[in-house]
Amino acid sequence: MSSYTNVVLEGGAPWGFRITGGKENNQPISIGRVTPGGKASLANLCRGDVILAIGGVATDAMTLSEGQNAILSSTQQLCFKIERSIHTVGVILYCPQPVALHNG
Repeated sequence: MSSYTNVVLEGGAPWGFRITGGKENNQPISIGRVTPGGKASLANLCRGDVILAIGGVATDAMTLSEGQNAILSSTQQLCFKIERSIHTVGVILYCPQPVALHNG
């Protein structure tokens, strides 16, 4: 089972994530890493989220490089449509919001 949502990141790069996959890898473009405390983390993007569209353009035929270029061309606002798998084996996985740790 999956859920679908639109995500909008504001304010320009750095966006706080890296992507993986792409047509040349026979995998959908997805979130590979999220920087704690970054814009993507604050918008609750999670590692493994599949990016279905970037700026309204479907990613199913995009190479990784094309996906990266679509993200880089977004200057002040980045819009995604994502798919997130929901595991229903007694536990629902989620992405916790980052917690600031302070020494002292």
